[in-house]
Amino acid sequence: MAASLPVALVLLLASPNVSEPEQAFQKIVASVRSGEILAVWDLLSSEAQEKLQRGLRRKLKGEVPPDGRKVFEQFVAEQRNKNPRVFDALAGLQVKVGTVERNGDVATFTASTIVLGMPARGTVVMVKRGGAWKLKDVAAPAKRAKKTNELMAIATLRNTLAAQAQFQSIAIVDRNNDGLGEYGTYAELAGAVECRGTQRRLQPPVLGPAFAKLAGGRVTRGGYHFRIYLPGPKGAAVAEKADAKLAETAFCVYAWPVAAGQRAFFINQTGVVIAVEGSRYSGDRAPPPYAAFALVDGKPATAITGKLSPGKPASDGLSWKPVG
Repeated sequence: MAASLPVALVLLLASPNVSEPEQAFQKIVASVRSGEILAVWDLLSSEAQEKLQRGLRRKLKGEVPPDGRKVFEQFVAEQRNKNPRVFDALAGLQVKVGTVERNGDVATFTASTIVLGMPARGTVVMVKRGGAWKLKDVAAPAKRAKKTNELMAIATLRNTLAAQAQFQSIAIVDRNNDGLGEYGTYAELAGAVECRGTQRRLQPPVLGPAFAKLAGGRVTRGGYHFRIYLPGPKGAAVAEKADAKLAETAFCVYAWPVAAGQRAFFINQTGVVIAVEGSRYSGDRAPPPYAAFALVDGKPATAITGKLSPGKPASDGLSWKPVG
């Protein structure tokens, strides 16, 4: 217990006031090293504050204040009296940060330190919200990789949505010449192939080179597979030969885990990310093209231009729910 306080504060908290995730982390370290532990509370996201205070309430003795900040202050005061050596050791705290992996608005990196001769190592996960880097969640060691992969998958879907919006707006693909651009495939978005109906590749591309590496029609990164579908005739899902008119208004993307035990995700032109629990989809067991779409007259959908029904049984019989 003696070393748990600095480990929790140093390895698992992030500042909302610095532009870069690694700089945000170092600001936390500086606050802890200077002994300004109470200042750390103001550097946490609301999610981290809520999760931290819930954990601390179980540790406090006697009457517990209702306010989260007061809970944190009471815990720090008790620990200062109980473990003064820990707080004295913070002045010499040194932290080593590993390689930062960035995927849009999600950043992950490892951090290691030694407090009172006890080594500690953890994975920091931060999400950019409103231009500021904040702690999204603190997963237990056994769950950390799973949670990180899911966060990265959601970020990748949102990055794909933004890339599709750019691609469609510049109308590099406009096969019916009506002035309205069409949505693209991963290979087109990454500038890896000539765009449909043209002899040009998108330059500069709206997605990085990692999205140009397709195998079996899918991109694999961060423990997840990703596949884009475009609407063909009557809205049927196709990988390449899209309908020139329907592809101006619709597309969808599925993300499912390489290994079982994690959620599968979906996004389309509406921008809403939905997810399904369970292990039906993993590895080569990909979600069918119409899996997340609403039933049509009680039957599975046959087009990706239809509606979604979050929270209700979809065309695959499962309940796909919105992601917060």
